[in-house]
Amino acid sequence: MMFPNFNSVRTSLFRWGLFFVVLSTYQCKQLQLGQEDFVLARVGNVYLYASDLPELPQGQKSTQDSILWARDYINRWGRQQLLYQQARVNLSDEQQLSLENTIQDYRTELFANTYKDELLKQEVRKPVTDSSLRVYYDQNKTNFRLQSPLIQFRSIRLMQTHPDFDQIRSHFISYLPSDQKYLDSLHYQFDYSQLNDSVWFEFSPRVVEDSLVYDQLREQLSKKSQFFEFKDSVHVSLNYIIQHKSIGEFAPFLYLKPTIENIRNNQQRVRQQKAFELQFIQDALKNKTFEIYE
Repeated sequence: MMFPNFNSVRTSLFRWGLFFVVLSTYQCKQLQLGQEDFVLARVGNVYLYASDLPELPQGQKSTQDSILWARDYINRWGRQQLLYQQARVNLSDEQQLSLENTIQDYRTELFANTYKDELLKQEVRKPVTDSSLRVYYDQNKTNFRLQSPLIQFRSIRLMQTHPDFDQIRSHFISYLPSDQKYLDSLHYQFDYSQLNDSVWFEFSPRVVEDSLVYDQLREQLSKKSQFFEFKDSVHVSLNYIIQHKSIGEFAPFLYLKPTIENIRNNQQRVRQQKAFELQFIQDALKNKTFEIYE
């Protein structure tokens, strides 16, 4: 029977314990200036030092967790270095030149785009007005036909025995601002409520989450009556359809407004970016920091 070498185990534990002490020292930024660094691993002539390790991830609280994390990091670093060094030996000169060019192009693009984005953030962007959104909607209305039906409605369900049922029903039908305030104050007494009837909803079971309300509304869509109520043995549902749109009809402006606003903002951003780039080049040519030799 083979027994582990006690000295080897003790040495390994000592090294990892020492590593963790040094690692903690670096992570806490308590290393004194000029203190000797701590080598953790080597691949060829490339060394990994304790100071090269990133900060410990959140949640790594125990010493054992930190050691496991560090071992995993070192192993990943070793694999990448081994593959990289073998690639430098075995890839053709053409492949390596192509990769170097790609890396340089990406580096230049990354710096340039980051700087450009920072400059563009300082530009004052004109707010998109409702009138411009409406103009865009009118000009592109044919592109906005509905793929699913929409509905504007309000609905509540409450106990038939509610002591203020008649008053609630009256406020629900009238629905003036004072009525809305009254019903909002009682919403916790309702088993279901949807009182924001100015919003367009996609008319589907996924959006109208209450299946009973959805079935009731679907049944009434073909009828002209706007207000209707349903009763079961315990509850009564009050429903009021403001209007609805079918598949193939033009989507209402208010429903599309957030989408159109995003479109207009993106268009403005593209125009602003093109104008900035053009002005940037013109200034560089004028100042002779950019010259084209013919």
